[in-house]
Amino acid sequence: MGVRTSTFGAVTLSHEDAEKFVRQVTIRQLQNISVAERLYLMEILLNSLKYDIKSTERQVRSKRFTVRTFDLGQDVHADRDIIYAERGF
Repeated sequence: MGVRTSTFGAVTLSHEDAEKFVRQVTIRQLQNISVAERLYLMEILLNSLKYDIKSTERQVRSKRFTVRTFDLGQDVHADRDIIYAERGF
């Protein structure tokens, strides 16, 4: 896989350099930088999250499980609204 980069205007940073840059910026500095620079930082964070989510999805897909069937002795009619309400959904 190639090097991930973030581009802003004519400047392109490797993903690692962009992460170092973000770590060095404090909240106070963020409040004082321009809107364009804040948007750039948000782009870096978003790209990082997208990459992490894709990596996580690959791991989850490879997980296998076994389904065991069983008999409750009678027909069970589940009311989805009640089930979700009990779980706090």
